[in-house]
Amino acid sequence: MNGRVSVCLIVGLLCTHIINAQASDNKLPGEVAVQGVEFVLIPAGWFWYSVENGERYKYGSDQIPYYRHVKIWLDDYYIAKYEARARDIVRHLNASAAARLEIEQWSSEDWGRNVVRPAVGCTVLQNAAGEFVEAFPEQNYPATHLTWHMADRFSRSMGFRLPTEAEWEKAARGSDQRVWPWGNEYPDDTYALFGSSMECAPVAVDAYPKGRSPSGLLNMGGNVGEYVANWFDEDFDAQLTMNQHNPLPPEEGKPVPFEQAKKIMKGGRWSENAAALGVAHRVLVTPERSYVHNGVRFAVDASVVQRMLTEGTAKALAHAGLQRGEESE
Repeated sequence: MNGRVSVCLIVGLLCTHIINAQASDNKLPGEVAVQGVEFVLIPAGWFWYSVENGERYKYGSDQIPYYRHVKIWLDDYYIAKYEARARDIVRHLNASAAARLEIEQWSSEDWGRNVVRPAVGCTVLQNAAGEFVEAFPEQNYPATHLTWHMADRFSRSMGFRLPTEAEWEKAARGSDQRVWPWGNEYPDDTYALFGSSMECAPVAVDAYPKGRSPSGLLNMGGNVGEYVANWFDEDFDAQLTMNQHNPLPPEEGKPVPFEQAKKIMKGGRWSENAAALGVAHRVLVTPERSYVHNGVRFAVDASVVQRMLTEGTAKALAHAGLQRGEESE
């Protein structure tokens, strides 16, 4: 009898070990670093997606809310903890002849250092040797003055991509219907950088910890605006209904009245007011045009991160990840 018990105990322990190993294999780290960029896991689950309410514009009634909220499901993915840094775009520019040509049209200023033009926004300059350098390497400033196309190429050159608007909103809001990334409290200058009249006024990407999102992301409101993958498309907004899974953004843009098709920017910028920092707020942008306070935040598929971890090109920063497919509340 004791021998039987021992065998059963051993078999039981072995089965438990196998099950635990399989569960461990299905887990993703809560945070990873890839090429020096920190990413946070946004686990699979439902969240409230805010979309512009076409009924308001159709009927021109102030009684209809600007936004309607639909509950949708997104699979797990990773999004950068911080806005893309100046140090990252310096690497991109110095490695890409096409990127260097693209910025020759941009204006620049001499920030009191031994540099020559051109510059990229407020945070990157070109030195006498023709290399791009951080204007203020002692600061953890974001990349600025990007067009949508440059942000997209920049992301891809790093092995990442732009988040969709839905992914951006879930990372900024979590699973509730909060107005701002930090909650429903109207912001002051301890939550975010906004309302500045200065042409160049970025802060470090890790500034304003009080304004972090439920996922721990910094500056989802204020500092630089953040491009997302989506084209603006009223028809796409209109077809979003409750309980959809992974709605795909439009592949092509449609002209807006009197203008060409537009891309979407999220998060507000240092020059905008508090309302523009809201999770639901959009800015429509011409993809070929750049503004000094336009930046980007990277995203990457969970499957890509899993492959990178196996290859050793990504490093886990937090090991207690949720299981893939586990629903977040």
